[in-house]
Amino acid sequence: MILRTWITGWWVWYLVRINDLIPGGSAHRIPATHKCRDREGILQRTRARFEFMPAEDLAAEEWLKRRGWTEGEPFVCLIVRDSAYLGSSSLRAHAGGDTRWSYHNYRDSDIDIFGDAARALIERGYWVIRMGQAARKPFPVSHPHIIDYPFVEDRDDLLDIWLSAHCSFFISTSLGLDHLAIAYGRRLAIVNSLPYSDHQTFIPSVCASKRLRWRDTGKLLTMIEMLENSHARSEQYESSGS
Repeated sequence: MILRTWITGWWVWYLVRINDLIPGGSAHRIPATHKCRDREGILQRTRARFEFMPAEDLAAEEWLKRRGWTEGEPFVCLIVRDSAYLGSSSLRAHAGGDTRWSYHNYRDSDIDIFGDAARALIERGYWVIRMGQAARKPFPVSHPHIIDYPFVEDRDDLLDIWLSAHCSFFISTSLGLDHLAIAYGRRLAIVNSLPYSDHQTFIPSVCASKRLRWRDTGKLLTMIEMLENSHARSEQYESSGS
């Protein structure tokens, strides 16, 4: 989708190197950032999107119709991070073969706690599509309007993007796939997530994070204490006593 929208080529690398050698060339380089924050609200104000081809729209809709979906019926995407991700082939490739990423296993959730939410959404007329390429266990509720995508045989990379881009809204425990929903202007509900300070405030969204308790007293942390104890590693939560 990117290649058919933007002109790219191997020769760009040489242009970048030449630019770096020219005095004042830094003015023409946009610095890289690891922060995916749309601080100027460009995505909300514009229709700057990678468009789907008609054949792609048709293929995705036919995939849904084979499962009983009728065109126009709303659906919600749900993605829940669990320990299966740590053992996935995509992560092994990303980490160079090292899957020792347990330092952020505090982000994991149990899919079983989302059963009541799925039933409530179905009662309101929604389909529920549990997203993800890898999952530790199946969805706890069986219903004709629930699609347990990680456990279907005909998963497709197109569907990862198309479903995220066309859902009524996206429920996530905060992981990479929900940024597709952000890019396509979908409403976002972040639930059971940490760190608390990572809540996406630059888009229309709601957040219900994990609740932390002090180990010694069992008392829930206040919002200020949650922000003060917003850590990136599991052992940091352990050492803080929360």
